[in-house]
Amino acid sequence: MHTDTAPQGAVLPLPRPPALAHFLAGEQALPITLEGERAWLLIALAPADLVLRAGCEAAAHHAQPGAFCLLPAGADTELNLAPGGELLAIGDPPAELLAAGSPVPLRCNPADATLVALARACLAEREMAGLASDLLIHAFSLALIAQAARAAARAQAGRDGRDYALAPHRLRRVTQYIDQHLDEPVCVNTLAEVAGLSAKHFARAFKQATGDSPHQYLLARRIERAKLLLANGDLPLAQVALGCGFGSQQQMTKVFTSATGVSPGRWRRGAPDLLCTVRGAND
Repeated sequence: MHTDTAPQGAVLPLPRPPALAHFLAGEQALPITLEGERAWLLIALAPADLVLRAGCEAAAHHAQPGAFCLLPAGADTELNLAPGGELLAIGDPPAELLAAGSPVPLRCNPADATLVALARACLAEREMAGLASDLLIHAFSLALIAQAARAAARAQAGRDGRDYALAPHRLRRVTQYIDQHLDEPVCVNTLAEVAGLSAKHFARAFKQATGDSPHQYLLARRIERAKLLLANGDLPLAQVALGCGFGSQQQMTKVFTSATGVSPGRWRRGAPDLLCTVRGAND
């Protein structure tokens, strides 16, 4: 049986790898500008507060790991990545793949755990060198785009046809109120009043905009506040709990451990130095 083989020493042509950019914010917020000559697919790898501006459009999101957002070509997009946020940006995603799921531009789609695993694998290959890594980076990038399209289609199929979108200025008011009152009891009815909506409409609109229920978002913000207090001071754990709005040290320990996998005390003893690095796009 005859088998075609490449001539010895021949170099096989490879498709051009997509542009990738990895953004990691540390203690300070990280301003980012993505060029508008290409579309971008953003994937959150860590909880991220995002403010997106593209032309006349603007949107604010609290993205959980695995949430993703499509930035259309045509205008530069400015992002403000809050401390602790991490993003992977993929440039020039094939339109035919994204069209299968029709993700809405500038809307943060619900989190998908598979995207995080694929993104981490892609970033690991970027640390390597060689033909195999180049092929894997290309394959992981296409897999990320295809998975995002599938997740967007799944989310679209689950909607009941009504639009519960939360206007950016309403979302901004709510998230600012939460951050300013983390040490106090906060209920959905109060947040709905801040947004100027009914409690039922607000809860559905907030989840559609952020991927989290108001309660989930509030707990995530309390945990982030606790991390900062634990890393930057020697307050007793009971005071940290009260300063973050938990009813007791025991409640904080239960919620914190469930979210991070370690207790507050252990997290304080092993808290890593906060970093702020940016890896630019690889064209």
